[in-house]
Amino acid sequence: MTNVDENGKTISRRALLASMGAAGAVFAGGVLLSGRLADAAVGRGSSVSGHVYGTPESCECGDTPVHVKCFGAKGDGVTDDTASIRDAIESIRAAGGGTLLFPSGVYGISGTITLYSGISVVGEAGTVIRAIQPLAGPGVAFTFDGKSLTNIPVLYAESASDIHLSRLTVDANRAVQTAKDVSAILFRNCEKASFHKVKAMRNKAASGGSYSGGAFNLFGCTYSGLVDCEVDEVQTEGLLLRECTHITVRGGEYRNSDSSCIGTQYGSCITIDGVTAHDSANSTISLNSSRSKIVGSTVFNSRTWAPIHLGHRTSYTYRKPADQSLVANNFIYGGYASGIIISYGRDIIVEANVVSDCRGAYDAGDTANAAGGIEATNWVDGLNIVGNTVRNCNRGIHLKFGKSDTINQEYTYGYTIVSNNIVHDNVFSGIQVNSPISGVQVVENLCYRNNVENHAARGELAVNFDGSLMTGGGGDVAVCRNRVGDRSGGRTAVNGLVISWSSAKPVLTVKPRVEGNAFIQCTNAIALKSYSESELLARSNIADGAPIVRTYAGNPNGVVLPGHLGEELLDTINQVWYKSVGTGVSDWKAL
Repeated sequence: MTNVDENGKTISRRALLASMGAAGAVFAGGVLLSGRLADAAVGRGSSVSGHVYGTPESCECGDTPVHVKCFGAKGDGVTDDTASIRDAIESIRAAGGGTLLFPSGVYGISGTITLYSGISVVGEAGTVIRAIQPLAGPGVAFTFDGKSLTNIPVLYAESASDIHLSRLTVDANRAVQTAKDVSAILFRNCEKASFHKVKAMRNKAASGGSYSGGAFNLFGCTYSGLVDCEVDEVQTEGLLLRECTHITVRGGEYRNSDSSCIGTQYGSCITIDGVTAHDSANSTISLNSSRSKIVGSTVFNSRTWAPIHLGHRTSYTYRKPADQSLVANNFIYGGYASGIIISYGRDIIVEANVVSDCRGAYDAGDTANAAGGIEATNWVDGLNIVGNTVRNCNRGIHLKFGKSDTINQEYTYGYTIVSNNIVHDNVFSGIQVNSPISGVQVVENLCYRNNVENHAARGELAVNFDGSLMTGGGGDVAVCRNRVGDRSGGRTAVNGLVISWSSAKPVLTVKPRVEGNAFIQCTNAIALKSYSESELLARSNIADGAPIVRTYAGNPNGVVLPGHLGEELLDTINQVWYKSVGTGVSDWKAL
C-alpha cells in the first residue's frame, strides 16, 4: 500500500505512523495495521516506537528518523560502535538533516563523534554513549587567554546550527583516557543548539585547569539552551560556557566538580534559572559574563570558596567582568569563605537571596579567608544589595572597597546601596564597609545578634578606613535608618556602629553620615575608634541606654558619653546633644 501526503508526495509507513501518534495508531490498527501494532499503541505487547521507528530486526534504513541499530550499532557496552554511529550520522547529513534514535543501551566509542547542522540525537532512559578506550586524536585545538590547548571530545560540533540532543548520558570515562584533556561534549561556534535531559560526566582535564575545558562545553555559541541537564564526577568545570551569548540554562543538577559546577568565561546574556548546583572544590557557580543572571536556584557546598562568584580579575589581560548582572531569589548555603562573592563588575543587583551557613573558614580556624555571606571586593562599582537574608556566616555583608586600580584606573570602588536586608547571627560584624571612597549607603537594614564571638572591637555595623588604600581621600558613606542590636544569647560585647581606621589614618574628604538609626540593647551605640565627633555627622539616632564611645589615639580608655534611655543623640561638630524622643528642636541639651 502506498501512502501519500496532501501534496501527492510518497511517504514511508514509519513517517506516516510517527506523525499519527498513539491515537492514530489505534485507529489505524483497525484499518491499516496489524493487530500487534494496534496492541502496542494501547500498551499491549512491544512499544509503538519499536514498530514505528523499527527494531534491529525490522528497521527500514532509508527513512528518517533513523534507528542507530539499523547501521549495526550494538549498544552492549563492549562493542565499539563508533563506525556505526558515524555511518548513521553521515546518512542523515546526506539527506539534509533528521533524527538519529538511540534505544536504551551503552554505546561504546573509540573516537570523536561529530554532529552537523540539522541533526537531532534522541535517546531514552538508559541511553549512554561511553568512551570504552582512549579516544583517538587529533582532537580540537584552541587558544584561550594566551594558552594553546587540545581537547578530545566524545561529541563535537563546529560552526553548526539547529542541533538537538535529548535523553542521553555522555560519559568520557576518564579512567581509560591517555590524552591530557578529554571532554564529554564540546560545541564550538554553534547557534540554536538545544540540550534536553543530557548528562555529561567523567571528563579529564590535566593540562591547565579550566583552560582545558570542562565536561560539557559550549565555546563561542549563541542562542542555545539547556533544559534539565546534568553534570557529575567532573574535573575542572562541569558546564563551561566560554565566550557565549544568549544562552539559557534552566533546571537540572550540576554536581561534584573539583573546580566549578557551572562556569562562564567572557560573553554576555547568560541565564541560569532554577538549577541545583552543589559540591564543588571552588566556586559552585562562577559567573564571569556581563548582562547575565542567576535566579531561582539552589546552590550549596563550595569546599574552598563560595557557592556563587561574580566576576574575576587577576591582571590587565585576565579580566572577566559581570557587568549589569543579577543574582536573585536563590537559596545559598554551605560556603567556605562566603555565600556570594562579587569580585569584578559594575551595576550589579543582588536581591532577595537567602544566604546561610557559610562559615567554613571560621570553623576551620582560617579567619584570613572568613569573608561575608555577601562579599564585594575591590573592583566593584554600582552595586545594589537589597532584600537579602544573611545568617550564620563568617560575616554578614562585607564591602571591601578602596583598592587602588593600578592597571587602568577603571572603577571607582563605591556607589553601592545596601538596603532592606535582614542580617543576623553571623560570627563577626553584621554589615561591614571597608574604605568607602564614594557614595556608599547602608540604609534600612535589620541587623541583630551578630558578633557571636563577643569581640569587643566589632560592631553590628562597622565602617573601617584604611589610609594605605585611600590615598585620594574618601569617606562618603551614609548609615541611615537601620535597626541595630540585641544582646541575647549570652553576648556581652555589642557595638551598634564602629567607625575606625587601620594601617594609616586617612584624611576624610567627606564626613560619614549617621542618621536616624535605632541602637537597641547595645553595649555602645556608636564607637569612634581614633576619630572624633568633628569627623562625623550624626543626628536623630535613638539609643536605649547605650553610650557613645570615643577612643582617641594615645588614649586607650577613651571618652565615654552616657546613654539616655529612649532619647535621641545628636553629634555635631564639637558637641554631643540629647533630647527626649518626640520633643521639639528647642529641647536639645548639651552633654
